[in-house]
Amino acid sequence: MTPVVDAKPRNDSIDFVKLVAVFLVLNSHMGICYGSHSFLATGGAIGDALFFFISGFTLFLGGKYRFDNWYKRRLSRIYPSVLATGIVACLLFKSEDSFFDVITAKRYWFVQCIFIYYVLLYPIKTYVSKVWIVFAALFAFVVGAYFLFFDFTGKGIFWGSDSYFRRMFFFLIVLQGAMLGKQGQITFRVWHLPALFVSIVAWYGVCYFFNGANWQILSVVPMFGITYFLYSVSNNRLVKKTLQTRALKKPVLVVGSLCLESYLVQKYLITDSKQSVSAQHSSNYGSCSSFCFLCPSRIGIYKASV
Repeated sequence: MTPVVDAKPRNDSIDFVKLVAVFLVLNSHMGICYGSHSFLATGGAIGDALFFFISGFTLFLGGKYRFDNWYKRRLSRIYPSVLATGIVACLLFKSEDSFFDVITAKRYWFVQCIFIYYVLLYPIKTYVSKVWIVFAALFAFVVGAYFLFFDFTGKGIFWGSDSYFRRMFFFLIVLQGAMLGKQGQITFRVWHLPALFVSIVAWYGVCYFFNGANWQILSVVPMFGITYFLYSVSNNRLVKKTLQTRALKKPVLVVGSLCLESYLVQKYLITDSKQSVSAQHSSNYGSCSSFCFLCPSRIGIYKASV
């Protein structure tokens, strides 16, 4: 028997966090657009963290289902976009991508993570009442694993590498979002805004000073602060009132609902490929086709779920 779940009003704060995540991820891939100021193409790791935070938050809002039904519902929200991207990539980017690579998420590490995280989250959502205990235990495990099995000495920042550690840590971010999802909206405090700023500065500071050193692990602490305090700031009454204005409500909603799609098509929208003029026109056409195809499908899914 399918449980009946009361409809909840849309969370404008989460839509705002989605908007920030989309901007940061796209911005981090726009180095070629900034020219000599390519250092401005930053924020991708923070955008990734916000994406996973949102995933955990929203997953813990719904009712309880059997695992097979629950997992199918999750896949039905992701795979249509992945499939559409695969079709477009196969037709317009034959030399770069294969249909199989795209639909199996071979080129999208974050989609792979989401599929695995769903499996891990189900028993936590279904059987665990105190998620913070699981979070604390896994945090200790991840930090211990970092020092025992990972060595990033001379290898740059782990945030930019497709390492197993980064995937493990982002699951902690998902759990952080899940805990706040169970809690509901948090109360904004005035000091949360400067705390957000300090967290951002601290994260960049640790990444800069410990680049290529194992103590870059310290950057995970301000990352938790960034996700928490940004969500808190988005719950500010003034921010929420601003998001409800006619000029912003629909744009924020549309961009927020295309959070996943922005991840999927960014490699086609922003490219430094040294192709011929005709090939470049084809790439631009493919980018537009991707968004034109994905936007209506995503908006349709959203309307059907409201």
